[in-house]
Order: sequence, then C-alpha cells, then structure tokens
Amino acid sequence: MNKIAKWCSLAALATMGVIAAPQDAKASGTGYVCNVSFTPFSSGLGTKGSLWVNLYSGPNCTGTFMEQAQYCSVGATDTASCDNVLYDGPQLIAMWENLQRAAAADQKIYVQSTTNSWHVRGLYVQFYSN
Repeated sequence: MNKIAKWCSLAALATMGVIAAPQDAKASGTGYVCNVSFTPFSSGLGTKGSLWVNLYSGPNCTGTFMEQAQYCSVGATDTASCDNVLYDGPQLIAMWENLQRAAAADQKIYVQSTTNSWHVRGLYVQFYSN
C-alpha cells in the first residue's frame, strides 16, 4: 500500500472513530478541590444558580489538573451544560459550603460527572474523611 493510501485509510478510521464516539461519557475523578465558585443568580444553568469546582490531584492546587465540573440548579435550560441532575437552592449552597470546607482542610473528594466535547456536567460529589 502506498503512503497516500495508508494515510487516507488512517484518516478514514480516525474520522469513523470520532463520528462513532458517544456524545456523552462518564467522567469521574478523585482529587482535591482547588477552587469552587457559586453563581447565585438565574441563568441558563438554573434559576437557583450554578456551581463550578476545579479538581487537582494534589491539595492546594498542586499536582495535575483533573477536571472542572459544573453543577446546575432547577430550571436549567442549557442542555449542553447541564445534565439531568439538577439541584435546588439549599442543596447547591450546602454543596458549595462543603466544597469550600474540603478545600480548606485538604480533604479528598470524588466527583462523578458526564462529559461531552465541551462541558463536564457534575452529577454528585462524595467527600472522604481525612
């Protein structure tokens, strides 16, 4: 097989892999909260606000960046950014406060999320004891 035919075959296989790949995949990670931010106003991410968390492999934003997950609230209309798991206001605030405490205490957490090509949509967080 000549070089051009090989290259075309590889390109075709790569394209088929991209086209055949599922749009959403499960993503998860165990690590440490680097930072967490809460947006308390209504947007496409929900009427009760939204939450973002950055996860690193080491405490205090050290090690390797693992993921940035966002958590949406009820009334979310941005289906690309939000999954089917939507939090009400008190749940979102409690998660934000617990994530802040985890960051301050260098507490390891587990984040379960789904991902598409642009967004990591948070499903839930599990906190480990130190």
